[in-house]
Amino acid sequence: MELHEYQTKCLETAIYPEQYKIAYPCLGLIGEIGEFVEKSKVDPKELGDIMWYCAILTNDLGAVLAFSELTPKITTIGLSKGMLTVIGLKIAEKVKKVLRDKSEISGVLININQIVTVIKQICELNSIDFNFVLESNIMKLQSRKQRGVLGGSGDDR
Repeated sequence: MELHEYQTKCLETAIYPEQYKIAYPCLGLIGEIGEFVEKSKVDPKELGDIMWYCAILTNDLGAVLAFSELTPKITTIGLSKGMLTVIGLKIAEKVKKVLRDKSEISGVLININQIVTVIKQICELNSIDFNFVLESNIMKLQSRKQRGVLGGSGDDR
């Protein structure tokens, strides 16, 4: 699945008030990174949730999801978790400035693309098909949408 196709499908399941555009997916992204980092096992579902927020935040900033060539190659899961945390914190700081004075949009997009690249590297390190992460995330969300439970919380929806 191409990233632009994934992003388009994600938009079909994005339900939040317009006044929270940018802020909502930023906070969600930071929360999902935290959930991923605290778990000892790499869970494709958590990676998919991070990817969803990357896709939605990128869209809210008026761009298309992509990979970053600026991201160094990660060789261990510990380094990748640390890098996700650092990049997530950078995004939060830059989004604050976007909301305040519309600056830093390009910096946020670079950091989001870095997260996408790190997620792909985490998949490679753990023999997880990156496309499986994207496709299973879309299938999960489309199922929730059909059942009317997109706005709930937890895995048992």
